[in-house]
Amino acid sequence: MRKYLFLIKTAWQRQLVYRATVYGYRLGNIFDVLFQVTIWTAVYKSTSVVYGYNYNEMITYVMIGWLINFMTANYGIEDVVSRNIQNGELNVYLTRPLSYLRSIITMSIGRTSIALISGVALQLLFIFIFQNHMVAQTDLSIILVIFIIVILGYFVRLLLSILFGLIAFWATDVSGLNSFFATFIRLLSGGYAPLSLLPAMLYKLSLFFPFAYIVFFPTQLYLGKLDLMDGIKGVGVELLWLVLLYVIIKIVWNKGLKKYEGVGI
Repeated sequence: MRKYLFLIKTAWQRQLVYRATVYGYRLGNIFDVLFQVTIWTAVYKSTSVVYGYNYNEMITYVMIGWLINFMTANYGIEDVVSRNIQNGELNVYLTRPLSYLRSIITMSIGRTSIALISGVALQLLFIFIFQNHMVAQTDLSIILVIFIIVILGYFVRLLLSILFGLIAFWATDVSGLNSFFATFIRLLSGGYAPLSLLPAMLYKLSLFFPFAYIVFFPTQLYLGKLDLMDGIKGVGVELLWLVLLYVIIKIVWNKGLKKYEGVGI
């Protein structure tokens, strides 16, 4: 346990050194949220309902969606994994009495906690500002299930990031792929807009994959468009994907180590 706490403490110290980076992220997030609100406000001037969402529901989707996005974000852990491999830094982890996967997961928790606090605080401020256009969810059982789904969503997103980072075992430059990954996750998780705006076939297909359960699914629960049983099923789907992703990562990791030369690629 002390080894894990040390990794978290080290990650905290590093994030405090690079505070300007955190401030830069928050500034960008402000423009992201305001841009989405501006776009949807313009859309609803000519209509009262868009694909089953009224204006207040859509504003709530944006606000709660961003809050959940902050709570599940790992801020480019795929870049950390790929850099460890490409620069030969993986050697340090391989000599430690702690598996690399456990180390990177622990480090991610410490690495994201500072940004999480500032991100959540910012989004709560936005929620306060737009409270007159927010839909309230008061069912404690629904809120509890949402909380569980968000925690599981954090680890789903983290394992996906690690999996993408491991591509560096076979590629000399993965910066473009990592950028694609960030956009891909945000799109399929419902970060840009509700997935229910997709054609019916694509929407149903998206629910078989883990991405939808990161942002879209818990936000739908909050809006009351899904019930408690849907939420429990969502928890089950996330747990299945966590197991599957872990198995895939172990397979990719073992194959990658056979290619790894210890001095980077």
